Amino acid sequence: MQTVEKCAYHESGRIVMSYSLGYSCDSSQLSQTDSNQGQTRINGGDDLPGIQQILQRSSTLAIAENTPRLIEIANKLLKMYCAGTCTSLYYENNKVLNSEMEIVFPGQDISQIELIQSFLSKHDPDFNEENFPALLNQVFKQIQQAEFCKAVDMLVSRFISNVEFKLSRFEIEDTIRASGLTLPIRKVQAGFAVCLSEDTSPS
Repeated sequence: MQTVEKCAYHESGRIVMSYSLGYSCDSSQLSQTDSNQGQTRINGGDDLPGIQQILQRSSTLAIAENTPRLIEIANKLLKMYCAGTCTSLYYENNKVLNSEMEIVFPGQDISQIELIQSFLSKHDPDFNEENFPALLNQVFKQIQQAEFCKAVDMLVSRFISNVEFKLSRFEIEDTIRASGLTLPIRKVQAGFAVCLSEDTSPS
């Protein structure tokens, strides 16, 4: 799999997962030189204040006012940050999953995952870091679904056919609708960048 194609699967998986979680994407740009250097701007909509609290380490007092909701958002973010790597690995392995597969997350994804896990360890009494493999299994199960794969395949194709290897929100949502995947595409507010070469905290 060529670099730009691998990057396309990574970003497409993250995009489809984001929409399945109720978010949307303002834009996405692939890297032609490093499969781990794509950038997707996720739009958190109504969850954006909560996302900012989690990723920017807000004060305990601010978090305490809305802890249950923030825990829900944090678990959604974990899935989103895992989806890119899991999707590209799934396709690299010809859509076959086995226990011998080694999942290696890019450094920036790892830092964000650890940040979210740190939040959950402090505020979610049910959180257990040893349950992370179970979360990955949930992500892989979702990626394996036919409708998820079709949406990913169509996004990858649209990425590759674009000479600049980037998609706008309109192009992303037009492709998702064409795939037949029913997702909560709705009017949203400000977004935050999810990338590996730059800061991924909300802008």
